[in-house]
Amino acid sequence: MKFNSLALGFISFLLVFSAQLHSAPLPYMERLTAELQNYLDVELKNITAKGFRITYEIGSIDPRLQLNTCKADVKFKPSRSFFESKHNTLLVSCVGAKPWKIYVPISVEIYGPQVVTSRPLARGTRLNASDLRVDEVIINQSRYPAFTKLDDIIGMKLKRNVKADRIVTPSILVAPSIINKGDEVLIVAKNRSIRIEMKGEALRNGVHGQQIPVKNLKSKRIIKAQVLSQGMVTVPL
Repeated sequence: MKFNSLALGFISFLLVFSAQLHSAPLPYMERLTAELQNYLDVELKNITAKGFRITYEIGSIDPRLQLNTCKADVKFKPSRSFFESKHNTLLVSCVGAKPWKIYVPISVEIYGPQVVTSRPLARGTRLNASDLRVDEVIINQSRYPAFTKLDDIIGMKLKRNVKADRIVTPSILVAPSIINKGDEVLIVAKNRSIRIEMKGEALRNGVHGQQIPVKNLKSKRIIKAQVLSQGMVTVPL
């Protein structure tokens, strides 16, 4: 009977001790990681509300760090916008009586619609709808802006060869010439009260808004004119 009482007492002690272990607060680093994750969930929810899909990963925090429990609110600040790059660093800081700060690497991938090439294309290709498609891609893996609508780039020309599934950015596009060297053009010189028209010859290819040399066919004088539309250039009076 004495042995059974001791055994029961020891078992009761173990149960109480085990309950105390399970009810003890989480280690501070674990609570800090939970706060960091909660911060990201709230911040990134604002992005997903705009129709984007997001995945993220928090880098490891050195378990050897001995941080004082922050009595004030812990502050979080990313080093750059989440749209600028999928690789980021989060400044985590405490501004209390015993301040500290650490930097935590994070990876945030934002998925959204962008125009990509549907097949390999050669330099000089004038883009049409069959060359392109809108696909879900990681939009913050490139530092260059991209397009979300086919109509924005149909008719543009490629500056270089591109592979299939390549995100289309302004850096690989050039506007097509709407006036070609040797074309006969209408030169329009005008101000608010006068408009004069004369025939000319384009001496260089030109895109909309570009200045090109044009020869006045009557006077043979060469002038600088701005491309207005197909077959038409303008000069100020």
